[in-house]
Amino acid sequence: APFNQQQARAAESHGYLRVAPNGRYYVFDDGTSFVPVGFNLQDQFIDKYLASNLIDTLMAQWAANGVNYLRIFPDSWLGNYLESRVGTFNPKALAFFDRVVSNAERFGIYLSVPLWDENSVLQDNSWLNYNPYNEALGLGGTATTKNDVYGATDADTFAAMKNRYKLLVNRYENSPAIMMWDFAGDWNKTSGWQQQMYDFVRAEDSKDHIITYQRRKGGGPYDAYLDTGAVRIYDIHASNDPEAMTLALRDTDRGMLNAWSRGFPIYHGEGGMDMSITDAY
Repeated sequence: APFNQQQARAAESHGYLRVAPNGRYYVFDDGTSFVPVGFNLQDQFIDKYLASNLIDTLMAQWAANGVNYLRIFPDSWLGNYLESRVGTFNPKALAFFDRVVSNAERFGIYLSVPLWDENSVLQDNSWLNYNPYNEALGLGGTATTKNDVYGATDADTFAAMKNRYKLLVNRYENSPAIMMWDFAGDWNKTSGWQQQMYDFVRAEDSKDHIITYQRRKGGGPYDAYLDTGAVRIYDIHASNDPEAMTLALRDTDRGMLNAWSRGFPIYHGEGGMDMSITDAY
């Protein structure tokens, strides 16, 4: 049954998470502020834990150590796809993510849920061997090129993707543990795709959850169709000096704030520093 038919637990007295009216931070419905502290779990995470119960123990331990936020994918571009065929959803993957959401409610963790991983198209290994949207694989897809998935002009591909987003949004929208929908990890969509999908998801989501997407290093230009900015930052090395790296991150944030003009919070959703394990830092 859809998760929102399972008596999803109310978020104590706080309600759902929103962008604050002044556009600078996150708040619950009752006005309580929220500062997300946690990490990004790679899409390969489900490959490792799909068949085990370890996710329950991990989430309990993370929460006990102060984690209140996770970005976690419901499938993997390495083969554990949410869709075994286009429009046919893997019950094991859905059951796994049901447990993730239940644990999040139980332990006070709030989730950023990527509804799609663009690596399933960007990476040739995935596109040529696993991605059911690739027509050549004979798994119900109609995309003859990667561009058919990046944009909204291929009507059948876009309709199938809307069906996927609808299933996930409707299944979990009533859970207060959902902080935001992340439209796509490693974003490579067109402005037309974003506008149409934003309007579609906004109409489907009865709880009006925050909508975001993950940029690489640039900002905008489609900031009319998201509610908060997320950036992935890699290769921050600056001679591996901690102060220099901090200043580099600050300058990146300033660039994002200038690029995204509408005014909303920006957070680091994914990133890493360019250094080896032997570096002094």
